Amino acid sequence: MYRFVPVPAIIFPGLIASAILGFLQIHRCMDPILKNALLLQEKGILTLPHGPAIESLSGADASLYAALLFVFSLGAGLTMASFALAFASRNLVSDHRYILFPSLWLWAGLLFFVNQHGPVLFPSLWVLIIPAITWKSTLKHMPESSIREPFFHKTMHLVPLIILTLAAMPMLSKGMFLDIRDSLLFSTRAGLAISDAYYRHTLPAAEVIKPIAARQLKLYQTDLVFSEEIIDSLKGQGWHPASPGTRPHIRIGEQKNFLTVSGSEITKTRLFWPDFESAPGHSLDKATLSGDRLKGFRGLILYCLIPGFPLLLYIFLFSTLRRILAWIFDRPAASLLASGICLTAGLLMLVPIHYLGKTERGPQNTETLNSYLVSEKKSQRLHAMRSAAKGKNLIISKDILDAYLSHGSPAERYWTTAYLGARPSETNWPFLLQALKDPQINVVCKAVEALSLAGPVLNRNKEAQQAILETLQTSSHPYIQWYAFMALKRLGPLPDKIKAGKVPLSFGHALKDYRA
Repeated sequence: MYRFVPVPAIIFPGLIASAILGFLQIHRCMDPILKNALLLQEKGILTLPHGPAIESLSGADASLYAALLFVFSLGAGLTMASFALAFASRNLVSDHRYILFPSLWLWAGLLFFVNQHGPVLFPSLWVLIIPAITWKSTLKHMPESSIREPFFHKTMHLVPLIILTLAAMPMLSKGMFLDIRDSLLFSTRAGLAISDAYYRHTLPAAEVIKPIAARQLKLYQTDLVFSEEIIDSLKGQGWHPASPGTRPHIRIGEQKNFLTVSGSEITKTRLFWPDFESAPGHSLDKATLSGDRLKGFRGLILYCLIPGFPLLLYIFLFSTLRRILAWIFDRPAASLLASGICLTAGLLMLVPIHYLGKTERGPQNTETLNSYLVSEKKSQRLHAMRSAAKGKNLIISKDILDAYLSHGSPAERYWTTAYLGARPSETNWPFLLQALKDPQINVVCKAVEALSLAGPVLNRNKEAQQAILETLQTSSHPYIQWYAFMALKRLGPLPDKIKAGKVPLSFGHALKDYRA
């Protein structure tokens, strides 16, 4: 008797384990950052996160929302790959060892890959736990009778997964990500909602993934006594001493004539004293980058992201459609039809993504691009402005800039703001300030970046700094704050003292409990 393979029930434990691991990893990373950020803010020191953003990033719900990024990328990729291999060992070969032994070697290889720069705890747990849980779940739920089914029936689950994985891999290019954002996410209400949710909830996950040097708040611990000049220089680059009882990112020690920099996420690195004294913050950044142990982990996330989520979506749609078709056809036919329909739908969705009209594929001559700027077609206008932002010398009047910023789509406003930063001029300065008030998060982030580029060119450093600082202090969005903070550092030394941002009472009470 033919029985359905309960694929959702098989992969569910792996996804739940992914959510738990993601939650624990994010909470472990963010807890010391949030506590130290509030303490520093109370002293009037400008740091990130700031003000209301501290509250929005604290608590179990913030970590859980952010953990979904791991579930739909790393968790989905490891779970689907483990399911495919376990399914093959159970159904496609006469002796399961033909698949089991290569799978064990692959498992060991992944473990080595994430630890190649030094042992790391959570990346190792991801590789050890998720495949083991999914493999066991697959063998537990796999119907014994299915092993006697024709070989064609056995492969109908795997062939579409392989085809869609291969079709999705070209999306790893940076240009493809930009095309998806501009042409899909920024073009529909649903896409904008997805984009806004992503930027609202995923910053804690991004903090885990980023190298220490790129994080918002970098904490060090040392028994050495630094001069006030060195301490101020470190603060200017986002490095602050960890408060007592909180876990630092790095520990700074001394060995003979060298400084030593070590931590759970970096290998032990040595610095020459003269190099450190001349540029303390940059020296620590460089040390953490050269000793970064999470390079393999970030690579694994990237390669799991592109095939992982689409395949997860395919599995749930396939299972639902198969159940519906089983009311009309027999079960083998229902499985075959559902597999074919979902594969076709997946390929039809991927084909347009591969031909979204990258800038380098469209017309590049100046005359055509100038005509595109006033075209009725949004795709042509976007192509022209994107080309101008990337260096094409086009004729862009104030009327065109005003029309794009006031009435353009989010993608058009984004690339117009990018153009203003790349080609600064006095006449266009008010448009940059206008972009700071844009309702779309991505446009505001690009605006603060553009101000930091245009300010020095136009001798408007103080004006740019003031506008960016005001944006940082008035915005509760963590990504806007992060871009504004980076822009301020680009313009020069950070302000020594600021007015502390308001933080809701709930987190203030939590901090008092922590101090006690």
